[in-house]
Amino acid sequence: MNILNQSKEAKSIKATIEQMKPIENVFFKLETVKTGKDVNNKIVIGGNTKIRITEEQLKNLKQAINKVQNYITNNNV
Repeated sequence: MNILNQSKEAKSIKATIEQMKPIENVFFKLETVKTGKDVNNKIVIGGNTKIRITEEQLKNLKQAINKVQNYITNNNV
């Protein structure tokens, strides 16, 4: 979205940003969890991040993505 925001004054970019807002809203509600690995019986923090997503959140994300895909293909964007 940051790349799109750089050109947000263009009419087509502005429309694309608006269409993608539902995806962004779902994505930013997801929980990120830092993971560590065990090295020589010591936990090393950092390096990896996992996203926790519930079935409901996944369903909402898929619906938001499908809506944007349909808009783009149906409107020749």
